[in-house]
Amino acid sequence: MSTETKTRVAWHWCCQQPHFTSQQLQDAAAMKKGHSNRVITRWVNAGVIERLADTYRPASYRVVNPQQPPVFGSGSNQKGRSYRRFRTWRKTQQQKMWNTMLINRTFGQDDLVMTCGVDSRNAHGFIEKLISTGYVKVLHRKEKDFPVSERKPSRFQLVRDTGRHAPICRENGCWDQNEQRFYPFLTEENEHGYVA
Repeated sequence: MSTETKTRVAWHWCCQQPHFTSQQLQDAAAMKKGHSNRVITRWVNAGVIERLADTYRPASYRVVNPQQPPVFGSGSNQKGRSYRRFRTWRKTQQQKMWNTMLINRTFGQDDLVMTCGVDSRNAHGFIEKLISTGYVKVLHRKEKDFPVSERKPSRFQLVRDTGRHAPICRENGCWDQNEQRFYPFLTEENEHGYVA
């Protein structure tokens, strides 16, 4: 059985498990230990599996979304390296914005642009994702119907300070590095002005 075939078998097996360890993956897909560890590392970096917060040794993992498989074959390593370079840059920018939020507690989009060296689109996207996962609440939204000269800039407040590491934004929520917990995007706005 080729390496690519074993990796595909491993993925299909993982999708059927509520959680699994590296050893269980080795046994199920007839992999060597080194291959299993590389696959798990690549999949964690790609965001297709995640480590469960309540496990230490042996570490347990689960598939984030069975409908979003990893890249298989010869392109997977190159794509993984490109993804990690982008992810490292993204995390650095998000960490700078998170640090500003931790220090200021209340802030606007322009504060993040000026202090963190990010563009408005990235600042807006990060704020909206943190609102959608309950980290940030809206204090004031810019009134688009008012004349430009009378519009007050939007203001936000950090309401969930879980620690110094910034949440990692994913397609369906944010991974909290401090709590080792995943917060999904939610849709209903509560009385505090943010989704919960």
